[in-house]
Amino acid sequence: MTHHDQSLASEEAFRLNPSIRQEIIARELSCLVRDEYLEDIMQHREYMEHQTLPDTAFIDKQPEIQWSMRSSLMDFLVKVHATFELLPETLFLAVNLLDRYCSKR
Repeated sequence: MTHHDQSLASEEAFRLNPSIRQEIIARELSCLVRDEYLEDIMQHREYMEHQTLPDTAFIDKQPEIQWSMRSSLMDFLVKVHATFELLPETLFLAVNLLDRYCSKR
């Protein structure tokens, strides 16, 4: 479907149903805002990523935790992730949160 065809379809839906009209307007505004602030958002995400990185020596600092324990926990997280068929981002976030928690303890 070409951009012109999409515009015609949008205009037809616009006339037919007010809720569709609101959805179309919201979607278009969202795209405009996203495009306008995309560079700022990406810069902020990169900055925050560097600010919240876990300390890579966190296990060495804690006598009650061994490196082998982390690998067992990662195996457990991967199994839970697979069992619930979660998105890959969920696993990455879980690992990051675990490492950050342990590095602050």
